[in-house]
Order: sequence, then structure tokens, then C-alpha cells
Amino acid sequence: MVQRGKEIVQFFLDDGTPFLVEVEESRNPTLERIAREDLDTKVVQARQSFEKALDQVMPVAAAALDRFRHGLTTPADEVELKFGVNLSSEVGAIFASVGGEVNIEVTLKWKQGQVR
Repeated sequence: MVQRGKEIVQFFLDDGTPFLVEVEESRNPTLERIAREDLDTKVVQARQSFEKALDQVMPVAAAALDRFRHGLTTPADEVELKFGVNLSSEVGAIFASVGGEVNIEVTLKWKQGQVR
């Protein structure tokens, strides 16, 4: 398996503020690469804003949170979900994987002594 390198992607916030992210190098020749005066290299122009990229994973996060909040026989007092999100110049935000699997860490807490 050939290892890919890293490249810099320029994302924008909806208000136009640019920021840079290091991502896995893409082999897509159609991506727009732009020169930045403050860098010695070209950067890839993201195809969508940061907020639009996150819009792709927000419904999944909301559905998981709702399911753990309301789907338990004895609802937890606190629900915490942790998952990784990778940014991509081509597809925006995607859930991060480790070893080919996506991990969602779930922490549920019940307070003692509360009557339900």
C-alpha cells in the first residue's frame, strides 16, 4: 500500500475568515490549488465552508444524542458522546476512523438518590 503524504487545505468560515488544516493528500487532479503569499507552498481550496462541512455530520451526532437521551428505559442524567471528525478538501467533514472502524465513545451518568 502506497502511503499518502499531507497537504494543506484552506477552509473558510461562513463569515469569510480563512483557516488552514493539514489533511491526507488527495490524488484528485481537479482540486483547485492556490498560492498563498505567506506560505512557500500551494494550498488546496476546500470545496465548501467549514460550517457546511460540519452540517454533514451534525444530523448523525444529533440522532445519536437523542437516542441515548430518550431511548433508555431509565434515562441518564448526563449523556456525553465523543467522536472524531476529519476534514477533507473534497467531501468536507467525515467521521474519523481508526483501523477501518469509527468509534463513538458514550458516557452515561445517573445521579444517586434521585427518584424517577
